[in-house]
Amino acid sequence: MIKRRIDSLGKDLRDPAKRQMSLAYQGSVEAVFSVFVCAGLGYLADERWSSEPKGLLIGVVIGFSAFVLRLVRLGGEMSGKSSVESPGVDASGENDKENDK
Repeated sequence: MIKRRIDSLGKDLRDPAKRQMSLAYQGSVEAVFSVFVCAGLGYLADERWSSEPKGLLIGVVIGFSAFVLRLVRLGGEMSGKSSVESPGVDASGENDKENDK
């Protein structure tokens, strides 16, 4: 019974529409939580160094920047191409060894 359920879950993720929906959901949750995590770290920094509200504001700005970057990358993943690439990595996600030489 468990094996059948695991197999059916694997088949569900092979369906392109369901895979795209799961990527969208995962990316949006990561993006939203980045704001809360960075704001929380900013708040803790304010408490530690008594720098109210500077740490919280910096944390919110960093979190919002991470939010926007994640959504841009998610848009690239959803369209099938990477719109923001990491240095040394091509659009397929593999290391670009010719640029390293």
